[in-house]
Amino acid sequence: MPWRVSSCCSTTRIATPTAAPTDTTGAWARSRTTTCIYDYEGGNSLAYPHAGYLWDLCARHGITYRSYGEFVFNGPNSDDTVRAGIEGLIGHVAPHYLGYDTHYSDIDRYRAWLEEFDRYDRDGALPQLSIIRLPNDHTEGTCTDRPTPRAHMAENDLALGLMLERISHSRYWKDALILVIEDDAANGQDHVDGHRTVALAAGPYVKRGQVDSGLYTSCSVLRCIEDIFGLPSMTQFDARANGLEGIFRSKPDLRPYTHRPARIDLEEKNLAGAFGQAESDAMNFAIADVVPYDRLNVILWHSARGTEASPPPVVRSGFALRLGSPAPDDDDH
Repeated sequence: MPWRVSSCCSTTRIATPTAAPTDTTGAWARSRTTTCIYDYEGGNSLAYPHAGYLWDLCARHGITYRSYGEFVFNGPNSDDTVRAGIEGLIGHVAPHYLGYDTHYSDIDRYRAWLEEFDRYDRDGALPQLSIIRLPNDHTEGTCTDRPTPRAHMAENDLALGLMLERISHSRYWKDALILVIEDDAANGQDHVDGHRTVALAAGPYVKRGQVDSGLYTSCSVLRCIEDIFGLPSMTQFDARANGLEGIFRSKPDLRPYTHRPARIDLEEKNLAGAFGQAESDAMNFAIADVVPYDRLNVILWHSARGTEASPPPVVRSGFALRLGSPAPDDDDH
């Protein structure tokens, strides 16, 4: 029963305009700062993948699924019912689990998820695939009177830990797989490549306490889910992606997990005059991934490391391939 618990994702709190264009997917909506939502979350039909989304593949092959905050439209108030942002998720979204909105706590998202999960644990019928979004590790930079970046991150980590603990104490733990990936690396600093990011896995059949430094992509996670359910590949990218076979063990370890309490004050606010505060206040954090990340990354670095610490240089890796026959005087063979 694979899960994908997504620790970082993308949309915004939105309300449907009174005169929205006709669109069965509800792709157009009004947010606090714009009249069109994120292109890659139902906002633009040109961005729809030709083979559909993972949930479309599941629907075609009888796999049950549910979305918690992914591809949903939030209401104007935090206690409003959310609705599916795309046709394939209609009837498959948790109505009280908010999508992207950094003013709404990931701990409150955990509580909304927990209410449903407790019911599934009691009554059965948990969907085979759950896509769960915890978006607040996007942070809000050093915006005035808003949580510090490390408070946002600690809240995000705590919500994930609480979810994992609850799943591991449920009737579903013996068959569970939790895969955790970031929305994207946001071109951050990294000594190998700025596009590199972290992935986590947990479950009875996952090796514990090990680091796998193999070359994987987000498509590797997609392929893993497809392989477990016996689903066909959707594109050449997941068909050719490296699989995750190396993370698994043959015999289950059913020991449950216990979350670690936050070691940072989740109510910690940015101090007045914090580095980059004026720039952060001018950025649009109401919609995911529209801020200038190269600049935000510098602000986040100084928030975490201090104003005297210089950010490391941006690193980009790649492979240079030469096509055609070598020149006559070329020593390569």
